[in-house]
Amino acid sequence: MGASDCEVSGRHLRPRTENRLGIPSWLSGATGKARQRLNGYADECFPHAAAPGALSAEQRHVNLSRFVASIEGRIARLHTFAAAFGTTLPAPDGDRGKVDIVSQALDRFCKSQLCGLAEIESALAMDWRAREPQGLERQIQTLVLDLGAYCGEVGIRCASQYRWVIDESRYTPVTIMETSGRVVIGHDPAVVASAIRNPVDACAIAGFALSQIVHFRKAKSLWRPNYFYFLADLADGRYA
Repeated sequence: MGASDCEVSGRHLRPRTENRLGIPSWLSGATGKARQRLNGYADECFPHAAAPGALSAEQRHVNLSRFVASIEGRIARLHTFAAAFGTTLPAPDGDRGKVDIVSQALDRFCKSQLCGLAEIESALAMDWRAREPQGLERQIQTLVLDLGAYCGEVGIRCASQYRWVIDESRYTPVTIMETSGRVVIGHDPAVVASAIRNPVDACAIAGFALSQIVHFRKAKSLWRPNYFYFLADLADGRYA
């Protein structure tokens, strides 16, 4: 066993260990730092929370306009948060060559630094945007919206046919898992006249990725290779 197979403990080397998920044992200390920084995270959830299809036209407009106006600030905040853990997230600048780097960086960051935060699962339980968040839920949901904003902008700036919109499709119980009334990514009508058939709910996808990472760590099961792989499809304009 060489030095590369060891980690430092005081003045001595001890074998480097990993759990069943392949997470080095020294990452367990990341949870405390993540929780401390999350406690101080901003509170900037959607102004209006309600079940799919239950928001009024005015409430939907407020949610969309506030979110779009906050995007640059959300991206800057997420960059600062990730940088505190040594992760650099590339700026969304329309460079398709960076998209895979972004998705991999987000996946590694969430798995290495946020996977031990058990509070995330309850804060993002279905349908988390249908209720008014309380306590630390507000910081967790703000972080997820920041992740969604970042992911969305990475894709939108590569694929000009997209922009942030409200999904105006009619809500029915059959489509309870759909995005009616939500802030999503759809077609820019100045580029594509028809409405998108499959809106991209970037905030929900980011929330799902984070909650799954936490869940599978608790279950000592296996993660998928990359929970943010959807960015490649978005950047390539494959949603129609």
